[in-house]
Amino acid sequence: MDGGSGTHNASWGCAIILIDERVGSKELLPYFQPYDVPVELGHLSFGDFAFWGNGFDGPVLIGLELKNIHDLISSMRSDRLSGHQLPGLFATYAFVVLIVQGIWQCGKGGEVEVAVRGGWAPLRTGSRPVLYREVDHYLATLEHKRGVVVKYTANAGQTAAYVVSRYKWWNDKEWAKHDYDEAIYNAYDAQAVTRRGSFTRRTVGPVELVASQMPGVDKKAYAFGKRFKSVEELAGASVKELCEVEGIGKKGAERIYEWLRQRSV
Repeated sequence: MDGGSGTHNASWGCAIILIDERVGSKELLPYFQPYDVPVELGHLSFGDFAFWGNGFDGPVLIGLELKNIHDLISSMRSDRLSGHQLPGLFATYAFVVLIVQGIWQCGKGGEVEVAVRGGWAPLRTGSRPVLYREVDHYLATLEHKRGVVVKYTANAGQTAAYVVSRYKWWNDKEWAKHDYDEAIYNAYDAQAVTRRGSFTRRTVGPVELVASQMPGVDKKAYAFGKRFKSVEELAGASVKELCEVEGIGKKGAERIYEWLRQRSV
C-alpha cells in the first residue's frame, strides 16, 4: 500500500477504517459495530488499522499498530518493531500510532506487572523480569525521537473506541479548523507570552491579548493581530476598519467599537 505520498490509493476509499484481515487484528471487528463508521477487513502490509484523513495540505494516510504488552516486549527485545515494522509503517503512512493494549503497572521493585486473576504478576522474559523503566524509555524514544503517537488502552473495546475517535478527528473537519490549540486565555500573563508552545502554535502578541478581551472575539484575536500593528492602532480603529478583520461583521464591529470607548468605572 502506498500512503507516504499523501495521495489517495485507488484500491480502497478514504471514508472507511480498514482493519487488517489477519489474526491479531480481525478479532476486533465486532467491537466497531456500535459506532456509526464504515469498517472493512482488508490486507495491510503494515499496521492493524488504517484510514485516510484531512492533512495540512491534502489527504494523508494514518496507520495504527496494535500490540499487547507481551507482544511489545517481544518485538522490543527482538528489534522487530524498531528494525522492521516501524520503517515499514513510516514508509506507508504519514502519521503512525502505536496502541499498547492491556492492563499493566510498575511493581514495587520497578518491574512490569500484568493484571491476573486475583492480583498482579511480574512479567518475565525467561528468568529475568522486565523493568518498567526499560519499557517506558523504549516508548519515549519512539515518541520523542521518531514522532510515533503512543496510546495506552485497557482492552479491545477501548481500542476500538480510540480508533473511531481518531478517525472522526481526522475526517470531521479540515486540518485548519482544529483550533483548540489557538484559544487565548483571557487572564493576561506576561510570562506565558514567552513560554514555548507546540511547534505549530502562533505567537501571541499585545494586539491579540487585548483583542481576546473584546466581546465576541475569542479565537478571532489572531485575525486582529494580522490587521493592526499595535494596540494604539486597534484602539483608534473605526467601525469600517474593524470590519476589515476576517470574521468580524458590521454588528460585531460596532459592538467592539463601543466597548473600546467605554470608560472605566
